[in-house]
Amino acid sequence: MNDVHKGIGASDLFGVFRRALLIQASWSYERMQSLGFAFAIEPVLRKLYPDQAEYESRLWIHLEYFNTQPYLASFILGAVVRLEEDRTTGRNVSEDVSSLKAALMAPLGALGDTFFWGALKPFAAVTAVALLMTGHWWAPLLFLVFYNVWHVGL
Repeated sequence: MNDVHKGIGASDLFGVFRRALLIQASWSYERMQSLGFAFAIEPVLRKLYPDQAEYESRLWIHLEYFNTQPYLASFILGAVVRLEEDRTTGRNVSEDVSSLKAALMAPLGALGDTFFWGALKPFAAVTAVALLMTGHWWAPLLFLVFYNVWHVGL
């Protein structure tokens, strides 16, 4: 554990958010999105664990199997950042990060797939096509704005 705790601030969380947008940049057949998850959380781990050996062991934990709806992975990332921060301060020394990730992956995956792929994207696309057919040239832009407001907002 660290003797001197460096707290996670808003800028660190914003960095995780920015990196979370790239969670689908690298996939593995064995571990799915784990590389993207580890990439997103890496700066926080580096800040929390200045000891190289402990940092590497914590990073390997986040390279375990991970697969959920990519847009809702940020909820899991936030919870894991909090658990890692609690672990370094001594509030929670158990290693239940993997069980938390496993417990949240499937429900958020099912919820996100149903909402984004099954409802929001078809609704936005049909609305944009209907507007485009009536002569509104800006309909594709409306689709992008409407869809991404929900995507980035969540």
